[in-house]
Amino acid sequence: MKFYKKIFVIFSALILLADVCFPKAALCISVKKEEEMGREFMRVVLEHFELIEDPFIVNYVNKIGNKIILALPPQPFNYHFYIIKEDTYNAFASPAGNIFINSGLFEAMENEEELAGILSHEIAHVVCRHISQRIERQSKIGLITLAGIAAGIFLGLEGAGTASSALTLGSVAAGQSISLAYSREDEIQADQLGLKYLNKAGYSGSGLLTMLKKIRSKQWFGSDQIPTYLTTHPASEDRIVYIGSWLEISEKPSGQVFNIDPYDFQITHMRFVSMHGEESIVLKKFETRIAESPSDSMALYGYGLVLARTGNLKDAEINLKKALEKRAFDSHLLKDLGRIYFLDLFKHSAG
Repeated sequence: MKFYKKIFVIFSALILLADVCFPKAALCISVKKEEEMGREFMRVVLEHFELIEDPFIVNYVNKIGNKIILALPPQPFNYHFYIIKEDTYNAFASPAGNIFINSGLFEAMENEEELAGILSHEIAHVVCRHISQRIERQSKIGLITLAGIAAGIFLGLEGAGTASSALTLGSVAAGQSISLAYSREDEIQADQLGLKYLNKAGYSGSGLLTMLKKIRSKQWFGSDQIPTYLTTHPASEDRIVYIGSWLEISEKPSGQVFNIDPYDFQITHMRFVSMHGEESIVLKKFETRIAESPSDSMALYGYGLVLARTGNLKDAEINLKKALEKRAFDSHLLKDLGRIYFLDLFKHSAG
Protein backbone atom coordinates (compact mmCIF):
# COMPACT_ATOMS: atom_id res chain seq x y z
CA MET A 1 0.00 0.00 0.00
CA LYS A 2 2.81 2.41 0.88
CA PHE A 3 4.43 1.69 -2.48
CA TYR A 4 1.28 2.81 -4.33
CA LYS A 5 1.01 5.89 -2.18
CA LYS A 6 4.60 6.82 -3.05
CA ILE A 7 3.83 6.32 -6.75
CA PHE A 8 0.78 8.58 -6.38
CA VAL A 9 2.87 11.32 -4.77
CA ILE A 10 5.59 11.05 -7.43
CA PHE A 11 3.02 11.11 -10.23
CA SER A 12 1.34 14.20 -8.76
CA ALA A 13 4.72 15.90 -8.43
CA LEU A 14 5.50 15.23 -12.11
CA ILE A 15 2.20 16.81 -13.16
CA LEU A 16 2.98 19.86 -11.07
CA LEU A 17 6.53 20.06 -12.40
CA ALA A 18 5.13 20.13 -15.91
CA ASP A 19 2.94 23.09 -14.97
CA VAL A 20 5.96 24.93 -13.59
CA CYS A 21 8.24 24.16 -16.53
CA PHE A 22 5.60 24.87 -19.18
CA PRO A 23 3.52 27.76 -17.83
CA LYS A 24 0.17 28.46 -19.44
CA ALA A 25 -0.40 31.54 -21.56
CA ALA A 26 -2.60 33.01 -18.84
CA LEU A 27 0.53 33.86 -16.88
CA CYS A 28 0.93 36.89 -19.16
CA ILE A 29 -1.65 38.83 -17.11
CA SER A 30 0.06 41.81 -15.50
CA VAL A 31 0.37 42.40 -11.77
CA LYS A 32 -1.41 45.73 -12.21
CA LYS A 33 -4.38 44.04 -13.90
CA GLU A 34 -4.52 41.40 -11.20
CA GLU A 35 -4.57 44.12 -8.55
CA GLU A 36 -7.55 45.68 -10.34
CA MET A 37 -9.34 42.34 -10.28
CA GLY A 38 -8.48 41.95 -6.62
CA ARG A 39 -10.08 45.32 -5.81
CA GLU A 40 -13.26 44.33 -7.66
CA PHE A 41 -13.32 40.98 -5.87
CA MET A 42 -13.00 42.81 -2.54
CA ARG A 43 -15.77 45.23 -3.48
CA VAL A 44 -18.17 42.33 -4.02
CA VAL A 45 -17.18 40.76 -0.72
CA LEU A 46 -17.78 44.01 1.19
CA GLU A 47 -21.08 44.61 -0.61
CA HIS A 48 -22.59 41.25 0.30
CA PHE A 49 -20.93 40.16 3.52
CA GLU A 50 -19.83 41.38 6.92
CA LEU A 51 -16.21 40.99 7.96
CA ILE A 52 -15.14 40.20 11.51
CA GLU A 53 -13.37 43.40 12.57
CA ASP A 54 -12.37 42.52 16.14
CA PRO A 55 -8.65 43.50 16.25
CA PHE A 56 -7.92 40.68 18.70
CA ILE A 57 -9.06 38.07 16.16
CA VAL A 58 -7.95 39.86 12.97
CA ASN A 59 -4.42 40.44 14.27
CA TYR A 60 -4.00 36.80 15.26
CA VAL A 61 -5.17 35.44 11.89
CA ASN A 62 -2.89 37.90 10.08
CA LYS A 63 0.02 36.93 12.35
CA ILE A 64 -0.31 33.27 11.32
CA GLY A 65 -0.78 34.19 7.67
CA ASN A 66 2.29 36.42 7.68
CA LYS A 67 4.35 33.72 9.37
CA ILE A 68 3.65 31.57 6.31
CA ILE A 69 4.33 34.46 3.91
CA LEU A 70 7.86 34.67 5.33
CA ALA A 71 8.46 31.18 3.91
CA LEU A 72 7.69 32.37 0.36
CA PRO A 73 10.01 33.87 -2.24
CA PRO A 74 9.51 37.64 -2.81
CA GLN A 75 5.89 38.35 -3.77
CA PRO A 76 4.40 41.00 -6.07
CA PHE A 77 1.39 41.47 -3.74
CA ASN A 78 0.76 42.42 -0.14
CA TYR A 79 -1.26 39.68 1.52
CA HIS A 80 -4.24 40.34 3.80
CA PHE A 81 -6.30 37.84 5.78
CA TYR A 82 -9.98 38.15 6.66
CA ILE A 83 -12.78 36.25 8.39
CA ILE A 84 -16.20 36.59 6.78
CA LYS A 85 -19.20 36.37 9.10
CA GLU A 86 -20.88 33.46 7.36
CA ASP A 87 -21.79 30.18 9.03
CA THR A 88 -20.61 27.87 6.26
CA TYR A 89 -17.46 25.89 5.59
CA ASN A 90 -15.49 27.86 3.04
CA ALA A 91 -12.15 29.55 2.42
CA PHE A 92 -10.94 31.22 -0.75
CA ALA A 93 -8.39 33.60 -2.21
CA SER A 94 -8.97 36.56 -4.47
CA PRO A 95 -6.54 37.75 -7.11
CA ALA A 96 -3.71 39.85 -5.66
CA GLY A 97 -3.44 38.31 -2.21
CA ASN A 98 -6.66 38.68 -0.22
CA ILE A 99 -7.36 35.48 1.74
CA PHE A 100 -10.79 34.82 3.26
CA ILE A 101 -12.04 32.25 5.78
CA ASN A 102 -15.72 31.90 6.60
CA SER A 103 -16.56 32.14 10.30
CA GLY A 104 -18.18 28.70 10.19
CA LEU A 105 -14.91 27.13 9.08
CA PHE A 106 -12.86 29.07 11.63
CA GLU A 107 -15.22 27.95 14.40
CA ALA A 108 -14.67 24.32 13.35
CA MET A 109 -10.91 24.64 13.84
CA GLU A 110 -9.30 23.21 16.96
CA ASN A 111 -5.69 24.36 16.79
CA GLU A 112 -3.20 26.61 15.03
CA GLU A 113 -2.03 23.81 12.72
CA GLU A 114 -5.51 23.69 11.17
CA LEU A 115 -5.68 27.45 10.66
CA ALA A 116 -2.17 27.48 9.16
CA GLY A 117 -3.05 24.58 6.86
CA ILE A 118 -6.05 26.34 5.33
CA LEU A 119 -4.22 29.68 5.01
CA SER A 120 -1.20 28.06 3.37
CA HIS A 121 -3.34 26.29 0.76
CA GLU A 122 -5.08 29.55 -0.15
CA ILE A 123 -1.78 31.43 -0.23
CA ALA A 124 -0.48 28.84 -2.70
CA HIS A 125 -3.46 29.54 -4.99
CA VAL A 126 -2.42 33.20 -5.06
CA VAL A 127 1.26 32.38 -5.64
CA CYS A 128 0.26 30.19 -8.61
CA ARG A 129 -2.21 32.89 -9.72
CA HIS A 130 -4.83 30.19 -10.29
CA ILE A 131 -7.98 32.29 -10.09
CA SER A 132 -6.53 35.23 -12.05
CA GLN A 133 -5.41 32.82 -14.78
CA ARG A 134 -8.90 31.36 -15.06
CA ILE A 135 -10.46 34.81 -15.18
CA GLU A 136 -8.00 35.98 -17.84
CA ARG A 137 -8.81 33.03 -20.11
CA GLN A 138 -12.44 34.13 -20.41
CA SER A 139 -11.49 36.91 -22.82
CA LYS A 140 -15.03 37.49 -24.13
CA ILE A 141 -16.04 39.11 -20.83
CA GLY A 142 -14.23 42.00 -19.17
CA LEU A 143 -11.72 40.95 -16.53
CA ILE A 144 -13.24 43.18 -13.86
CA THR A 145 -16.73 41.80 -14.54
CA LEU A 146 -15.36 38.27 -14.33
CA ALA A 147 -13.68 39.09 -11.04
CA GLY A 148 -17.11 39.96 -9.65
CA ILE A 149 -18.60 36.74 -10.99
CA ALA A 150 -15.72 34.76 -9.50
CA ALA A 151 -16.33 36.41 -6.14
CA GLY A 152 -19.95 35.28 -6.35
CA ILE A 153 -18.87 31.71 -7.03
CA PHE A 154 -16.41 31.57 -4.15
CA LEU A 155 -18.80 33.32 -1.81
CA GLY A 156 -21.52 30.81 -2.63
CA LEU A 157 -23.92 33.44 -3.97
CA GLU A 158 -24.89 31.60 -7.12
CA GLY A 159 -28.09 30.44 -5.47
CA ALA A 160 -28.66 33.25 -3.03
CA GLY A 161 -31.66 34.99 -4.59
CA THR A 162 -31.26 38.76 -4.64
CA ALA A 163 -27.54 38.60 -4.00
CA SER A 164 -27.17 36.17 -6.88
CA SER A 165 -28.90 38.48 -9.36
CA ALA A 166 -26.40 41.21 -8.56
CA LEU A 167 -23.57 38.93 -9.67
CA THR A 168 -25.10 36.92 -12.51
CA LEU A 169 -24.80 39.17 -15.51
CA GLY A 170 -26.99 37.26 -17.94
CA SER A 171 -26.74 33.76 -19.33
CA VAL A 172 -23.23 34.33 -20.70
CA ALA A 173 -21.91 34.99 -17.21
CA ALA A 174 -23.67 31.92 -15.87
CA GLY A 175 -22.12 29.83 -18.64
CA GLN A 176 -18.66 31.15 -17.88
CA SER A 177 -18.88 30.46 -14.17
CA ILE A 178 -18.17 26.74 -14.41
CA SER A 179 -14.75 27.26 -15.94
CA LEU A 180 -13.73 29.62 -13.14
CA ALA A 181 -13.70 26.88 -10.49
CA TYR A 182 -10.33 25.41 -9.56
CA SER A 183 -9.28 22.24 -11.36
CA ARG A 184 -7.99 19.08 -9.68
CA GLU A 185 -4.51 20.02 -10.88
CA ASP A 186 -4.84 23.46 -9.29
CA GLU A 187 -5.85 21.90 -5.99
CA ILE A 188 -3.03 19.36 -5.91
CA GLN A 189 -0.51 22.04 -6.86
CA ALA A 190 -1.79 24.34 -4.10
CA ASP A 191 -1.58 21.44 -1.62
CA GLN A 192 1.97 20.57 -2.64
CA LEU A 193 3.21 24.15 -2.40
CA GLY A 194 1.13 24.81 0.70
CA LEU A 195 2.71 21.85 2.50
CA LYS A 196 6.13 23.11 1.51
CA TYR A 197 5.36 26.58 2.90
CA LEU A 198 3.98 25.06 6.10
CA ASN A 199 7.15 23.08 6.66
CA LYS A 200 9.31 26.15 6.15
CA ALA A 201 7.13 28.05 8.60
CA GLY A 202 7.54 25.30 11.20
CA TYR A 203 4.20 23.50 10.87
CA SER A 204 3.78 19.78 10.24
CA GLY A 205 1.06 20.06 7.60
CA SER A 206 -1.28 17.71 9.49
CA GLY A 207 -3.77 20.52 10.10
CA LEU A 208 -4.61 20.76 6.40
CA LEU A 209 -5.48 17.06 6.36
CA THR A 210 -7.71 17.23 9.43
CA MET A 211 -9.56 20.27 8.06
CA LEU A 212 -10.18 18.56 4.73
CA LYS A 213 -11.68 15.60 6.59
CA LYS A 214 -13.94 17.93 8.58
CA ILE A 215 -15.09 19.67 5.42
CA ARG A 216 -15.73 16.36 3.68
CA SER A 217 -17.79 15.11 6.63
CA LYS A 218 -20.35 17.83 5.88
CA GLN A 219 -21.35 15.88 2.77
CA TRP A 220 -22.83 13.17 4.93
CA PHE A 221 -25.74 15.42 5.90
CA GLY A 222 -27.22 15.50 2.42
CA SER A 223 -26.64 17.26 -0.92
CA ASP A 224 -28.37 20.47 0.21
CA GLN A 225 -25.68 20.97 2.83
CA ILE A 226 -22.57 20.33 0.76
CA PRO A 227 -20.09 23.03 1.78
CA THR A 228 -19.27 25.68 -0.80
CA TYR A 229 -15.62 24.72 -0.25
CA LEU A 230 -16.20 21.36 -1.94
CA THR A 231 -17.73 22.94 -5.04
CA THR A 232 -14.99 25.54 -5.49
CA HIS A 233 -12.13 23.30 -4.27
CA PRO A 234 -12.78 19.93 -5.94
CA ALA A 235 -11.14 16.51 -5.59
CA SER A 236 -11.31 16.31 -1.80
CA GLU A 237 -10.75 12.53 -1.79
CA ASP A 238 -7.69 12.78 -4.03
CA ARG A 239 -6.35 15.58 -1.87
CA ILE A 240 -6.84 13.61 1.33
CA VAL A 241 -4.96 10.65 -0.16
CA TYR A 242 -2.16 12.87 -1.46
CA ILE A 243 -1.68 14.81 1.79
CA GLY A 244 -1.90 11.64 3.89
CA SER A 245 0.75 9.99 1.72
CA TRP A 246 2.95 13.08 1.84
CA LEU A 247 2.75 13.16 5.64
CA GLU A 248 3.70 9.48 5.83
CA ILE A 249 6.84 9.79 3.74
CA SER A 250 7.88 13.22 5.07
CA GLU A 251 10.26 12.77 7.96
CA LYS A 252 9.98 16.23 9.47
CA PRO A 253 9.69 19.89 8.47
CA SER A 254 12.58 21.19 6.41
CA GLY A 255 12.81 24.49 8.27
CA GLN A 256 12.87 25.55 11.89
CA VAL A 257 10.15 23.85 13.93
CA PHE A 258 8.37 26.36 16.12
CA ASN A 259 7.27 25.41 19.58
CA ILE A 260 3.64 26.36 19.03
CA ASP A 261 2.00 27.62 22.20
CA PRO A 262 -1.64 26.46 21.99
CA TYR A 263 -2.77 29.34 24.19
CA ASP A 264 -2.76 31.98 21.42
CA PHE A 265 -5.14 29.95 19.28
CA GLN A 266 -7.27 28.84 22.23
CA ILE A 267 -7.96 32.31 23.60
CA THR A 268 -8.52 33.80 20.14
CA HIS A 269 -10.91 31.01 19.21
CA MET A 270 -12.67 31.30 22.58
CA ARG A 271 -13.17 35.01 22.07
CA PHE A 272 -14.43 34.42 18.53
CA VAL A 273 -17.02 31.84 19.64
CA SER A 274 -18.11 33.96 22.61
CA MET A 275 -18.42 37.24 20.73
CA HIS A 276 -19.70 36.03 17.37
CA GLY A 277 -21.45 32.70 17.97
CA GLU A 278 -25.20 32.22 18.39
CA GLU A 279 -25.87 33.64 21.85
CA SER A 280 -28.25 30.99 23.19
CA ILE A 281 -26.16 28.10 21.85
CA VAL A 282 -22.92 29.54 23.20
CA LEU A 283 -24.43 30.22 26.64
CA LYS A 284 -25.64 26.64 26.94
CA LYS A 285 -22.29 25.31 25.72
CA PHE A 286 -20.32 27.19 28.37
CA GLU A 287 -22.78 26.41 31.15
CA THR A 288 -22.34 22.71 30.39
CA ARG A 289 -18.56 22.98 30.14
CA ILE A 290 -18.23 24.87 33.45
CA ALA A 291 -20.57 22.44 35.19
CA GLU A 292 -18.22 19.64 34.12
CA SER A 293 -15.03 21.57 34.90
CA PRO A 294 -15.59 24.59 37.21
CA SER A 295 -11.91 25.59 37.14
CA ASP A 296 -11.59 25.69 33.33
CA SER A 297 -10.15 29.19 32.84
CA MET A 298 -10.90 29.27 29.11
CA ALA A 299 -14.53 28.33 29.67
CA LEU A 300 -14.85 30.92 32.44
CA TYR A 301 -13.39 33.56 30.12
CA GLY A 302 -15.71 32.63 27.25
CA TYR A 303 -18.74 32.47 29.54
CA GLY A 304 -17.91 35.91 30.92
CA LEU A 305 -17.72 37.39 27.42
CA VAL A 306 -21.03 35.97 26.26
CA LEU A 307 -22.72 37.04 29.51
CA ALA A 308 -21.49 40.57 28.82
CA ARG A 309 -23.09 40.34 25.37
CA THR A 310 -26.44 39.58 27.00
CA GLY A 311 -26.08 42.57 29.34
CA ASN A 312 -25.44 40.46 32.46
CA LEU A 313 -22.35 42.44 33.44
CA LYS A 314 -22.37 41.37 37.09
CA ASP A 315 -22.04 37.65 36.33
CA ALA A 316 -19.65 38.44 33.46
CA GLU A 317 -17.34 40.17 35.94
CA ILE A 318 -17.55 37.24 38.39
CA ASN A 319 -16.54 34.71 35.71
CA LEU A 320 -13.67 36.79 34.37
CA LYS A 321 -12.34 37.23 37.89
CA LYS A 322 -12.47 33.45 38.37
CA ALA A 323 -10.56 33.03 35.10
CA LEU A 324 -7.92 35.50 36.33
CA GLU A 325 -7.43 33.41 39.48
CA LYS A 326 -6.17 30.64 37.16
CA ARG A 327 -4.16 32.96 34.88
CA ALA A 328 -3.09 35.93 36.98
CA PHE A 329 -2.00 39.05 35.07
CA ASP A 330 -3.14 37.63 31.72
CA SER A 331 -3.28 40.77 29.56
CA HIS A 332 -6.22 39.55 27.45
CA LEU A 333 -8.36 38.75 30.48
CA LEU A 334 -7.42 42.03 32.17
CA LYS A 335 -8.39 44.06 29.09
CA ASP A 336 -11.79 42.39 28.84
CA LEU A 337 -12.41 42.72 32.56
CA GLY A 338 -11.59 46.43 32.25
CA ARG A 339 -14.03 46.72 29.35
CA ILE A 340 -16.77 45.14 31.48
CA TYR A 341 -16.01 47.55 34.34
CA PHE A 342 -16.36 50.43 31.89
CA LEU A 343 -19.65 49.12 30.48
CA ASP A 344 -21.01 48.63 34.00
CA LEU A 345 -19.98 52.16 34.98
CA PHE A 346 -21.56 53.61 31.85
CA LYS A 347 -24.74 51.60 32.45
CA HIS A 348 -25.13 52.93 35.99
CA SER A 349 -24.24 56.53 35.09
CA ALA A 350 -26.76 56.44 32.22
CA GLY A 351 -29.41 55.04 34.55
